[in-house]
Amino acid sequence: MERQQITTSSNIASIGYDETTQTLEVKFLNGRVYHYYDVDVPYPIYQDLLTAQSHGKYLAAHVKGRYRYSKASFFNIIGVQITAIKRIIGKVKSIFRNFQYFRADCIPVKIKNMIIY
Repeated sequence: MERQQITTSSNIASIGYDETTQTLEVKFLNGRVYHYYDVDVPYPIYQDLLTAQSHGKYLAAHVKGRYRYSKASFFNIIGVQITAIKRIIGKVKSIFRNFQYFRADCIPVKIKNMIIY
């Protein structure tokens, strides 16, 4: 996703655009992230939002109410990383499944009863 930091807005921190899904992402200074989509948000909307004299006014006039949106949670944003971490943990578990103990810095650690979240 292409993202631009916004330093001139009193409310918007950054604006992003994913050309593949034609989704507009707006991150506000309060940390909330919204994804705007529908049939597709055209790339010129993203470009015009970046160059608008008032990003908030442009967003209100040309995006809000015209496109569906979803509020992104922390897990939506890093979903790919979480999936990758779960796969790595699964592989580590399978490697050590047959070992009851192993040494880490000369300290025996019991693996069978170890719970990894």
